[in-house]
Amino acid sequence: RGDVDVTPLGAERCVGDGTRSGFAYLGGVVRNKRVPLLIRAAQLADVPLHLALIYYSAETATDLQEVFRLVGPKVTIARVGLHTRKILLSSVLGAVTLSQADSQWLPGTEARACGGIAIAADIPSIRAANGDGILYVKDVDEMASTMKRLSHDAEAYETERIRQQQLYLQSGRDSNAVGERLANWVLKMGAQP
Repeated sequence: RGDVDVTPLGAERCVGDGTRSGFAYLGGVVRNKRVPLLIRAAQLADVPLHLALIYYSAETATDLQEVFRLVGPKVTIARVGLHTRKILLSSVLGAVTLSQADSQWLPGTEARACGGIAIAADIPSIRAANGDGILYVKDVDEMASTMKRLSHDAEAYETERIRQQQLYLQSGRDSNAVGERLANWVLKMGAQP
């Protein structure tokens, strides 16, 4: 399909001028994704959060209304497709989620592919897919403090970014490559008629 960018993920394929700020959530708005809690964490940290909604439906209308009520000066919201994900992920410090119901959490893999970092709730499925390759948090307060620290301390951010990039590049050779393989498969399938 002509409307979907199916370029394989990789830092050399991402765009941006290298300037990064804030964090991004890419995903759906359903209760178990805990988007309102993520917004609260960004507000506590006083950092920008870009909500990139990939999917929503009539069943999620109540959850979506709750998210819209929480959107404020440092929280933006938009619907994005595969072709705009890399642009967003190349302009933020990293991808974040407090979801309690993700399998591999592909946006974390995509963020690392675009040179950023990933911070997620510590749940078994995300840990199984990403191993030690991302940062894990246990709750809203820890997410807030992690986002604040990494957005205000350039040295701490760069140290974490390098750590995650090294593990991301190694992931093609070990069992934690599930997320990357699946992300590339999803992009490839998007090209099918």
